[in-house]
Amino acid sequence: MSTVLSSLHKRLDRHFVACAAAAVVGTVADQSWAVVQYSGPQNISVIPSQAGWYLNFETGATSNNAASSPAGWDINVVSFRRASSTNPSYFFPYVLSYASGTQQRIMGTGYKAAKLAAGANISAAGPFVTLATGPSNVYSFGYLVYGNPNVYGNWGANQTGFLGVQFPTADNTLHYGWLRVSIGTANGPSGPEASRYPVTIVDWAWETTANTPIQAGAGIPEPTTAAALGLLAIGSLGSRMWRKRSA
Repeated sequence: MSTVLSSLHKRLDRHFVACAAAAVVGTVADQSWAVVQYSGPQNISVIPSQAGWYLNFETGATSNNAASSPAGWDINVVSFRRASSTNPSYFFPYVLSYASGTQQRIMGTGYKAAKLAAGANISAAGPFVTLATGPSNVYSFGYLVYGNPNVYGNWGANQTGFLGVQFPTADNTLHYGWLRVSIGTANGPSGPEASRYPVTIVDWAWETTANTPIQAGAGIPEPTTAAALGLLAIGSLGSRMWRKRSA
């Protein structure tokens, strides 16, 4: 009898492990059905220049060079500095988010980009930063931080948050996405050309279904390793419980 029970226990152990593995595989496969397209971890350092960094959500194309900005780009993040209007030798560093066109919009108020927390809703309801008219087009821009210390903007040094973006895809339908940005400590309010805020683009995601809201941080996958370990532990526990009842 003990030999039969031992064999059965081994078969149950294999069964629980197989179930756990199948559940993990199922979890990964299910992600292919998600309507949110996630970039994966990126951690791109924005080159400090007036050109900044560009992203096309739909194609995933990026550039740190204005001369090769991707076609149809949706948002531009800049780390630069601006001369004081009262003292041209004094420079204020700033971080700016910029979009060109009437449909590309950045969430915020006035000319300040909103610093969104994880879970914040990004949709047609906005609010969005003010549209402005330039020499050749309509655009929107929102300061994240301006001055050192910050005197204008909803962000600050050593902060990470989400930008909410509305943009059109190639078929001219509207979509919503987020961009996670991390800002470091500015290396000076004045002086040399290097006076900038270090900026890192952590990751991003967008909702592939038109006219559908997205939450800031949506699309970041749950750690599958932890899930697998949890399922394996449950399987082992189930086997041990069965053994106890059968003893």
